[in-house]
Amino acid sequence: RECLERNMNGADKRYTKAVIDFFCLGMHSTEKLSLRNPLGLMFTSIEEQSMSSSPTGRYILVLDTTTNDSILRLVFNRLHGKQPPRLLKLSEFVGDSDLHKVQLISQVRWSTDRGDLVLLSNSESINESFYDLFNQHFRKSEEHTKQGTHIVYHANIAVGAHSRRCKVESGFTCIVHLTMDELRVAPAPFLNRFEKYQVTLGDVLQWELQQTPFLAQFKALPRCLGTVFHRVQALVRTIGRHAIVGFKKDQTLESAFLSVIQRWKSFDDVIEFIGGFATVTASSSTA
Repeated sequence: RECLERNMNGADKRYTKAVIDFFCLGMHSTEKLSLRNPLGLMFTSIEEQSMSSSPTGRYILVLDTTTNDSILRLVFNRLHGKQPPRLLKLSEFVGDSDLHKVQLISQVRWSTDRGDLVLLSNSESINESFYDLFNQHFRKSEEHTKQGTHIVYHANIAVGAHSRRCKVESGFTCIVHLTMDELRVAPAPFLNRFEKYQVTLGDVLQWELQQTPFLAQFKALPRCLGTVFHRVQALVRTIGRHAIVGFKKDQTLESAFLSVIQRWKSFDDVIEFIGGFATVTASSSTA
């Protein structure tokens, strides 16, 4: 089941659920199966790869459902607490694109040798330079040193027409970031190379609630926040989404709740938020 979730999470959740139910039919009660948070699955995969003695785990594709790279920033910030990543984002300016491409490819080559965690964004024009790396076409050989003999892995990385063998240290992990617009035009063979995770702001919100220690102990919090969230949704429906400048479905409210939760430091902050909202709601109803 976990293999299916890791590799099929690039689709809409209802389709992912249908695929898992189909393959798990007869093994479990499909009515009880529920999808796990894609962020949790992704961080587990990253941790496994960072601890692996060989670079043989599939790399990761993050599908950003927001329109302003919010998921990219949120994932990058949360990876700091696990393994500091290198964010490499290709420039969109035509004038310096060639130079920037060479620099970015060189940084990836340097990172493979060090066994770093790399987060690539807007890298469509150079992805073919990493054809062997993404497909994990490694050459395996023995390296003899004073400390003994150990196995080393190399993959070809291309810079323009030139291709060179580069060492890929165990622990190296690559995360490729795609927006939904980029996903629509991405070739299927490219997508098939990765574990895929479609992440929404709702997933990040749920993850924050699960990972913050004192919030996880507050058993009534999900129900309380759910009530608050549904009432805010009802307010938006009443006044109309077009009345709120820049409002995006499945993004604006989730982002607002995330910004509030990230400022909570104790139970008092939670109680103050819920109590304050209840007061405002009661006043609005009276008015």
